[in-house]
Amino acid sequence: MFTAAKAMDQGYEVVVLSGAGHEVRILPENGFNLYSWTVDGQQIMMEAEDLSLKGTKYGIPVLFPFPNRVKDSCYSWQGKAYTLQKRGVKVARHGLVCDEAFEVTDMGAYENKAYCTAVIEIAPENALYEGYPFACRLTVTYTLTESGVRMDAEVENLSGALMPFGFAVHPYFTKRGNAND
Repeated sequence: MFTAAKAMDQGYEVVVLSGAGHEVRILPENGFNLYSWTVDGQQIMMEAEDLSLKGTKYGIPVLFPFPNRVKDSCYSWQGKAYTLQKRGVKVARHGLVCDEAFEVTDMGAYENKAYCTAVIEIAPENALYEGYPFACRLTVTYTLTESGVRMDAEVENLSGALMPFGFAVHPYFTKRGNAND
């Protein structure tokens, strides 16, 4: 039996998917970060001691519209120079969404799986557009089955014009056993 439910953790509303000995916890308010995954009661993600820490300190942060680092927060596309920033602050690494709120649009459970889908849009009316002026929507779905967790991501171009982007995740797994092995 699989379940999908909302719960509170450290004062934050989280999504909990469980079944077949697995439980995952996802924090939509902070980048739709899958921050906890237990298997038969054993945590396999590096523990998030403080969920108020934003960005890439724990769990599986989502890095979009660019992964890794962008030198001096500047990039060019089709002959035009851009500065990556949001809310007036330059952003040089790990994208723009890893510390932003996603909107949960669907969640549910069946006999053999549980899932949760959330979206975030980059549009002229939000702070993300300031440094990445390409209207788009990122949809992420986590699906839990007896064999584990799957993440699916879809990027939708909302403007019709060509747009550059990158996507990655930044997982923090718990160290098992002797690191020398």
